Amino acid sequence: KAASVFVVKSAAMRPVILRLETADGVTGIGEATVCYGVGASAAAAMIVEMCERFVLGAEESRIEFIWSQIYDHSFWTKGGGAISFAALSAIEQALWDIKGKRLGVPVYEMLGGRVHDRLRAYANGWCMGTSTVDEFLKAAEMPLRDGFKAIKCYPLASTDAAGRRQHI
Repeated sequence: KAASVFVVKSAAMRPVILRLETADGVTGIGEATVCYGVGASAAAAMIVEMCERFVLGAEESRIEFIWSQIYDHSFWTKGGGAISFAALSAIEQALWDIKGKRLGVPVYEMLGGRVHDRLRAYANGWCMGTSTVDEFLKAAEMPLRDGFKAIKCYPLASTDAAGRRQHI
């Protein structure tokens, strides 16, 4: 088994992706969702340490057992916190992904089945980099052209030179 962790730099965001590979080559993907602000490198390091201590060498199909081992034996995980739980979440997602691939079913089938036949989605992040009303309106055209029927708006926000959101 091997665990590879990637901190992806995308404008001001830093998604943390785990790629977990079993001894026979089945891979699972998970994400530690701390990409807004700071914390990506801490989550990446936490994933590596958790994988080394609790996942690599364990039977990957025992997802609840692995989750409990990490939770029960990681001192700071008991107290909660975004970094610990983001790392644990990435590992759990990757393990479910592996199990779903082994069983040939989508993960949602193992978690109670599909709930909705269709879900509406909204576009988010489309207005980053806009600072005037005209730029904001022009930027709104793209997600609407792409078929979105709803957009999340930040009409009183702009970004600084580093891409950080600034609120008025």
